Amino acid sequence: MFLGAPLGCTVDRFRCKSGLRRMAGRSRDGRCVMAAVHSVYQALLSLKNIPTLEAAYKMVLGEMACALCSLMESLVPTDRSVAPGSTCSTIQHPAFASLTLPVEKAQFTLIFNLSTLTTIGNTKNSLIGMWALSPTVFTLLSQNLILVHAELAVYYPAIQYAVLYSLYSHCTRHDHFISSSLSSSSPSLFDGAVISTVTTATKKHFGTLLSLLANLLSKEHLYSDARKLLLTWAQEISLLMMKSDTYSPLFSLPSFNRFCRGLLDNALHEDHSICLQSCHSLQVLSTCLSTELLQRCVDVCRVQLVHSAVRVRQAFAKLLRMIPLDVALSNHSHSEIREISLAIRHHMSQPPSSTFHPQDFSDLISFILYGVLHRGGKDPWLERLYHSCQRLDKRERRGSVDGSRPQVVPRALLKTEAVLWQWAVWEAAQFTVLSKLRTPLGRAQDTFQTIEGMIRSLAAHTLNPEQDLGAWAGPGSDGDGHHSNQLRLTLLLQYLENLEKLMYNAYEGCANALTSPPKAIKTFFYTNRQTCQDWLTRIRLALMRVGLLSGQPAVTVRHGFDLLTEFKNSGAQAPELEVPLALLVEALCELRCPEAIQGLASWSLLTSGKSLGWLSSVALQAEGRFEKAALEYQDQLSAVTGMDCGIKSSESSLLKLSNSTSSPKHTNNGDSRKTVLLKSSECSPEVINLLANKACQCYVALCDWASVREWQATASALKQNSTNPVSINLRTDFNYIQALCRFEEGDLTECGTQLELLPGEDYSALSSNKDKLDLKRLLPSMSPDPAELQRAIEVQLLRSAVSAMARASQEQRSTSNPDTLVRCLKQTGRICLGPLRLSTLTLSDSLPTLSTLQLHVTTALENTLTGQDDGVIPLSSEALNSCKQQDVQLFLQALRYSTFQRQLLQKLQKGYSSSIDGHLLELCLTAAKFARKKGNIALASRLLSQCSDGTQEEKQEDDLCQTFKRLSLEGTVGEKWGPEVQIEKAKVLRTAGQSMAAMEMLSRAALSYCQLGKNEGAACRSLLTLCKWLLADWKDMTPQLKQVVKKSGAINSSALGNMSPLSRNIADLLGLPLEDQNVPHITAVTSVNVGVGEPDFVLGQLYQLSTSLAPEMAKSWAALASWAYRWGRKVVDNASQGEGLPLLPGEKKDIEELLPATTSEEDKETIFSILGQAMCRPTGIQDEDMALQQEDDEDDMVDVIWRQLTSSCPWLGEAGQHVTDGLIRVWRRVVDRIFGLYRVSCHAYFTFLKLNAGQVLVDEDDPKLLLSCHNSKQSNDDVIVMATLRLLRLLVKHAGELREGLELGLASTPTAPWRRIIPQLFSRLNHPEAYIRQSICSLLCRVAQDSPHLILYPAIVGSLSLGGEAQNAAFSP
Repeated sequence: MFLGAPLGCTVDRFRCKSGLRRMAGRSRDGRCVMAAVHSVYQALLSLKNIPTLEAAYKMVLGEMACALCSLMESLVPTDRSVAPGSTCSTIQHPAFASLTLPVEKAQFTLIFNLSTLTTIGNTKNSLIGMWALSPTVFTLLSQNLILVHAELAVYYPAIQYAVLYSLYSHCTRHDHFISSSLSSSSPSLFDGAVISTVTTATKKHFGTLLSLLANLLSKEHLYSDARKLLLTWAQEISLLMMKSDTYSPLFSLPSFNRFCRGLLDNALHEDHSICLQSCHSLQVLSTCLSTELLQRCVDVCRVQLVHSAVRVRQAFAKLLRMIPLDVALSNHSHSEIREISLAIRHHMSQPPSSTFHPQDFSDLISFILYGVLHRGGKDPWLERLYHSCQRLDKRERRGSVDGSRPQVVPRALLKTEAVLWQWAVWEAAQFTVLSKLRTPLGRAQDTFQTIEGMIRSLAAHTLNPEQDLGAWAGPGSDGDGHHSNQLRLTLLLQYLENLEKLMYNAYEGCANALTSPPKAIKTFFYTNRQTCQDWLTRIRLALMRVGLLSGQPAVTVRHGFDLLTEFKNSGAQAPELEVPLALLVEALCELRCPEAIQGLASWSLLTSGKSLGWLSSVALQAEGRFEKAALEYQDQLSAVTGMDCGIKSSESSLLKLSNSTSSPKHTNNGDSRKTVLLKSSECSPEVINLLANKACQCYVALCDWASVREWQATASALKQNSTNPVSINLRTDFNYIQALCRFEEGDLTECGTQLELLPGEDYSALSSNKDKLDLKRLLPSMSPDPAELQRAIEVQLLRSAVSAMARASQEQRSTSNPDTLVRCLKQTGRICLGPLRLSTLTLSDSLPTLSTLQLHVTTALENTLTGQDDGVIPLSSEALNSCKQQDVQLFLQALRYSTFQRQLLQKLQKGYSSSIDGHLLELCLTAAKFARKKGNIALASRLLSQCSDGTQEEKQEDDLCQTFKRLSLEGTVGEKWGPEVQIEKAKVLRTAGQSMAAMEMLSRAALSYCQLGKNEGAACRSLLTLCKWLLADWKDMTPQLKQVVKKSGAINSSALGNMSPLSRNIADLLGLPLEDQNVPHITAVTSVNVGVGEPDFVLGQLYQLSTSLAPEMAKSWAALASWAYRWGRKVVDNASQGEGLPLLPGEKKDIEELLPATTSEEDKETIFSILGQAMCRPTGIQDEDMALQQEDDEDDMVDVIWRQLTSSCPWLGEAGQHVTDGLIRVWRRVVDRIFGLYRVSCHAYFTFLKLNAGQVLVDEDDPKLLLSCHNSKQSNDDVIVMATLRLLRLLVKHAGELREGLELGLASTPTAPWRRIIPQLFSRLNHPEAYIRQSICSLLCRVAQDSPHLILYPAIVGSLSLGGEAQNAAFSP
């Protein structure tokens, strides 16, 4: 119909159809007419005649531009007008230039035309739609119509939704252009012509699409339907990206990073459905997110774990399980937690609202004290309580949509219990004070007595765990009883904290933290001030016990310091301080504050004049030195009780390792601390009980189950001591310890037997899947102690593991799914979330370590049973190398279950890859590293034995060195991790005090790697560690290094048979050939012959060898540069200030050949002395003195040397030119020799800076380049600053002698390292030498190109100051 129509006819017909469409809106059968017009539009846009199609397409775009202009004009005030052509100028058409549509018709026109464009947009691989039309459909919807996402989206959201849906439909038809974004720039010869052309045209579409989605998702104000469409779109993209491994380069795109941040912003939305959609997309992408994004996921998950909606809590709990364990535990910067804390603080500073009524207080305190909920209903009662207390006249204090004010909580966070509980407890305490302590609990005295009675019953439970908690153990819900008990205890402590603050504010007042209460309230509390203070003092000791019971040691510390202050002011005796000190020290030990414990010991000595030696032992445990602490606990108890409390197995393993002399490096780590002997009357029974339990805790932390059993026998012997009986109550269940021991040994049958003796039923062995899991029978202990809950979860994990292994042994060929076991693990995982939720409710800085690990273990076991993956606990690739976790217990428990999972996979006959073995070995090696860093040598050596086959039994008569020599790794795992194990073995030996054996082992390992030509990186790190140890023991190692020099200079080795193994290994290392890298080498001529000591020369050669082995390792270049600079400076200073250097025999011979035969020996020695000097400025001369020297005519060093020669030997002035030139050549060779080490340092520092260049700029459009670009690990900032400052000094003071190396280095050095010393660079621009000024200026210009903001300000300030000086000089007389 339209195929042969002229273009003019096409335009006229479009005008007619536009009018027809407008008439259809007014006709009776408008819907049918509109459908017909829509079909005509689609038919016209389906033409294959490109000129006709282009004309029709431009008419459609012109009509859309006309409608957009009409809508924009409606938003402009009447006194202003929209400039013609300013809106969508690229798609306007002259046919609609004078047309203005009403708002309703403009909206309809836009939506109608967008729906017709789907004819082109939804045609897959359409050459016309992707290439011929201008602009293309994708460009039109994503770029030309971008203004619909700005102000138009607020007033006309339907227009924005229509544009987004059209783009979504277009992208969905083409799989969101994911595959085409990875295509090469040139079409393949094997592709079809159309497909390859389309692919090339749409190469950048995916990056543009991600950027558009990221920008829209990050908007605060967005139409709800549009937001849900975007999240549906994002979920489809996420699923497609994870479909194939070939799409992995796309995860490196910066636009993908912004896209994920947009998803995270929506994960905290107030709408439940939007939160869930965002969470599902993040779950799909969780394995491909960067560490920074994963940490942000942890922030979001922590907040959403306490969401009022159960589905949201479950979804984000699943997301948290997918995040690697190390990332979840290492994040301490939670922005939402800080935001909640600031908002609560702001609420506390506001005047009371008086909307919290007695019934509200009764509901809240009934839940806290008795666990009774009076309010029912479908919605959460706490959220309803909050909203019932708000008033319209105080809306400014309620949540805002955007959270623009930092003191106001966003409305999305008002859905979380963290905000609501903090608000409720503060309002309850404020109600108590405003009502003068008369509450629904009774009068003031009744209120105090009720709260005190509950606190004391809980404190009594800590002393006697068998005692019934009475009213505290409320009914609780079936699945939430443990969490409810712990939450109530936390809320009770928070309520008392708030009550104390408000009472203090009532009778003392605050400057600005809290508002002043009414006068009547102030008068009441001022009158009864002493009564309130006495009540607080009376319950502080019980509160300290309850703080430890609730797992909140910070509460114990706060009340403990207040109680000690009151005791000091009242003049209490030393015995009264022991119990509060013991509780306070136990809390500080849980918080890992060894310095604070040492401070308490000093305070106790000054206050009471009594030295409490056991405090230093607790400080060792708080530091993580469990082995040393356990020994000191034994010594303390032996001194107190008069009995030998030592453990044989512990002494044989520990004392054997530490009987050698310690390394000088480790003399200040507390190992030399002496035990203070105590008399039996000096310790209270509670302190003795604390020491016994602390020793047991140390052995449990070390997983030394044999020592735990022996310690139990020792404690029993102390109880039965007839002469001096001691009351010791160990809080460790030894059936539980025995079960753990059997589990780690692999004896699961005996482990199951021990587990039957523990409370709780084993639901994992149920045969019927219809049985309901009763939590009260599964976890019978309802104690609020989180340690009891963690132990119960651990027992349930052990039972599940034993049942899984038993079922795998019985039904190896059965295809039945262990549904009951999986249900039990799911239920256990839900219980693990309780402590994680509690950490958010208490606004803790980080997640609890053990509960987070248990959550990941349940997930890993569940995945193993369901066959989803290999079942290892997720850890990121950098986790085990970063060594940021201070406690080894986390990795010991992860190792325990990872080892079991490998056995289970073998039993299930599913097979497993070598990656599981590598994961286990890396986990074991990292645990050994943490143990060694904290001085736990026996644990480190045991873990290293597990790194090997673990079948070799350690003989008692062998020392640690002999044991380590027998440990080896084989196979593919050995090739990858063998060098790491060797290095760690040497470091453990070093920490154990066997320095010489450690150096021998390390040097032998490095030599073997060099000879094999493998593991150059490990050999390099071994050499650097060896050099560090040599420097630490320099006085003892100097003779060894001198033997190396003697061997290198000896003709026959018969006289060197008495060399030590270490010297022989180092000599063999130095005999290896160096790779020719066109770099200056350290030789005897440039080092020993210019004043470097022989041992230092060996050290420098080892540094040089390390750079040759691993040129990509920046650390080795920094070490070589530092050594060369240090000795180069000494050599140059000595040559400049002293008598010069002694000449080499060859140099003397050349000089004698130039001189006449009649020259006397005295003249020869004078000439030798003069030519051995380097005429350079000494170190102490500053720039001002240097400027004065430059004004002298003696700026030419050659003239200076020649004048000295002629003044000492006047007859040289009559010698020929060849004598002069020859002597000057010899002098130049001497100068080159003097500055040889400086040249090495200069080259090494420039190489070091290149290796630490930082981020490399790569084109975002090519994701493959982004994937292959890995940022090098940055060295310490101090090392980088030192390198740049030293290079600047060499440039300023020795530019002439080092000109070639400095020019090449400065021309290619990266600018990032120089940003730290920009002020120093500017200060050297006044250097008198033009060459140096030009070099510094060129470097500053290069820095300005990359970072202009860093150069602009100092340049302007410098120019202004110079201009002022010039004006002052001009007007001066």
